[in-house]
Order: sequence, then structure tokens, then C-alpha cells
Amino acid sequence: MRAFLRRLLHAARRRRHIAIWTAGLGAIALVIAAAYSPFSPLDRLNSLVFDTYQKLRPRVQVESAVAVVDIDDESIRRLGQWPWSRTVLASMIDRLTAEGAASIGLDIVFSEPDRTSPALADALAAALGRVIYDKALAQSFSRSPVVAGLVLSNGLTTPPPPPRAGFAFAGDNPAQYLPTFPGSVRNLPILDEAAPGLGVFSFPPAEDGVVRQIPPVSRQGDNFYPALSVESLRLAQGASTIVIKSTGASGEFETGQPGMTALKVGAVEVPTGPDGRIFVYYTQEPTSKIIPAYRLLEEPDPELASQIEGRIVLVGTSAVGLRDLVATPLRAGFPGVLVHAEIIDQIVNGKFLSRPDWASGMELVLAVAFGLFVLAFLPWLSTLANAVVAAVALAGSIGMGWFAFANYDLLLSPILPAQTCLLVY
Repeated sequence: MRAFLRRLLHAARRRRHIAIWTAGLGAIALVIAAAYSPFSPLDRLNSLVFDTYQKLRPRVQVESAVAVVDIDDESIRRLGQWPWSRTVLASMIDRLTAEGAASIGLDIVFSEPDRTSPALADALAAALGRVIYDKALAQSFSRSPVVAGLVLSNGLTTPPPPPRAGFAFAGDNPAQYLPTFPGSVRNLPILDEAAPGLGVFSFPPAEDGVVRQIPPVSRQGDNFYPALSVESLRLAQGASTIVIKSTGASGEFETGQPGMTALKVGAVEVPTGPDGRIFVYYTQEPTSKIIPAYRLLEEPDPELASQIEGRIVLVGTSAVGLRDLVATPLRAGFPGVLVHAEIIDQIVNGKFLSRPDWASGMELVLAVAFGLFVLAFLPWLSTLANAVVAAVALAGSIGMGWFAFANYDLLLSPILPAQTCLLVY
């Protein structure tokens, strides 16, 4: 009888173990299937985790290579309602050039003729007056290291002007993976033709509106256009060509899926993700020199010269009424021009966040490994002891993600492994 009871108990335990393992393996499969379904919130949750990483450990502040001319509320109060006369803007750009700016990137687009021209009785003379005002700004562009601003958009069909930068390719054709836009908002032709540089200052749309990544190069038709930050760097170095390195290039690993590996601008190389984007790594407080725009129209002073000479200068606005504020992982309302400044600074200082093409696969492997770790103890331990095991696995998955970020600037998310641990338990 005792032998029979022992066999019965053993059979019951075996069935229980089989049931636990079946349920646990089913839980692992369910989490993974749900994570990679079209309706999964995994990408959104990963983004929130990466935002938290930046809040806990923002980029270390260093001396900035950028100065920002800010069309702020005080400048508008002093100089009048925006848009200002093109002659005022021409004077500002000439002043920046005289003070030794390495390049001048405009986070602004001048798509319409100057409306501040004097109203003359004769309509033709009025039109001629506008041409003169816009021509004054074009002449300022032509004698200065100016990067004219450009907006690329999915909702437009107007083609942009020809790019100013030349491009060379190493490896697969970047047209296969770069973000493509059908149209643009461009400057008046007289201005675009005069500027030695042309850069895209619009940010790609995100579901929640937070600017986390930017494409350093975008495509329209058969042409490639650098971001404002990249073009400003090119012009500051006097380089004529931007080199795009892709999979399939000499020394690059061939994955079978075309993708960008790096971008070379003059003497600077920028590592990118396979989709041709870079993560913006923000500082807690930007270190760029902020110069109110009205100061450029005042008498020369040594302090202003020291803030401009040898720096890349970006011209943009923080004025609330002009609505050039964006959301970042660290702030709800941040001037768009300062995002471009942050990008230039991290490129110059060689500080990049990386999410390699193997990151998703690594998270999947970790999810299975941590899930099996929790499952291995479930049939043998008490509920309380198994809770401790699950907590250890959960802490391990979170700790590995943070360790990768804090020590190697790698973006690995603990969301999938953590979900697996919890559901298996």
C-alpha cells in the first residue's frame, strides 16, 4: 500500500511539474508573441525607459562649441513684432560674420517676400522694394558662412532646392533606408541660391511628440539633404562632402539588411543606427552661449566677440508666441534651436547613445533566459521563496539595462525580460 501511495504521489508531482512547465513555457511564448505583434506597446514602453535613463544620467556638460542667437521675447519687445525686416536680419548675419562665427545655421525659413518693405503708391514699385529688401539678405548670405533652413514634410509636394553638400557613399545605397519626404517648405529662391549651405531643421514626427532621434541625412527624390546640425558642422570645417558609410562597405559587417553604420563630416565621424538615425543625448542644462538677438544690433563689445568667435552659431527662437518649442526626454517645452545645439555638441565631443541592430535580439534572449530561470525554481520552492526568485530575476533584468547604459551608453530595455519574469511567476 505504501509503495502504491508513493507511486501515486510521484505521478501527481510529475503531472504538477509538467503542468507548471507547460504553463511557464506558454507564458514565455505569450509575452514574446504579444511583444512583437503590430499592436504591442513595447516600443513606447522602451522609449519611456530610455527617457528615464537620460533623466537619471544626462550627458556630462562640457564647454560648448555652439552659440545660440535667440529671438526671445525681450528682442521682440525691443525690435518689434516678428517677422523683422530682412535688412535687420542681414545686419545680424553680417555682425556674426564680422565677429568670427565658424558657420551660421538658421532655424528659420523665409518662404515669403519681406512684408515690411515701404508701402509705395505704385504697386510695381512696392514689389520692386520687396525684391531689394530680400536681395539685401541674399547678399548677406553670399558673403557669410550661412546654412539656410529647410523643412521636409510628408504633407507637401513642393520640391526643395538642390543640396549644397556633396555626398559620397561607402557600401549599400543609402536610398534604401534613409527617411524620404515628398515635399518641402523652402526659402525664396534668391535666398537659397545665395546661401553656401542648406540644412533640414524640421524634426521627424513621433507618436508622443518627444524628440529622441533625428535623421542626420534625409532624402527627397534622388537628392540627399543633411540636418541643420550636420550642415553647420560641414561648413564650419570647410568640407565639401559628407560620407555615408553603410553595411557592405569595406570593414563593415554584412547583415543582409541595408543600413547606415556611420556618417563622416569633415574630421568628425558620427555613429548611427541601421535606420540612419542618431539618438539625441541631452545635458541637464545646455551649455551653449545664449545671445539675445537684439545684442547683435548694439555697439561692439569684447564679451560678445568672445562668445561668437570660432563657434558654430545657430539662430532660432525661444519666444512663446513663435511656437518653436518641442518636448524632449528632460523637458516638456524646449526651444527647437537648442535641440540642434545639443546635437552639435554631442557630435563634437564624441558622446553618443547606441542601440545596435542586435539590441532587440539580445532583449529577446534575456527574456527567455530570465523566464526559464524563474520557471526552474517554481515546482520546488514555496510561494514566498519563488517570489524572492522572481524579484531577483526582475532586479537582474533592470540592473543589466542600467549597467549597459551607465557604462557603455547602450540602450537595452528591461521591459521584455521583466514582463516575462512577472508573467511566468
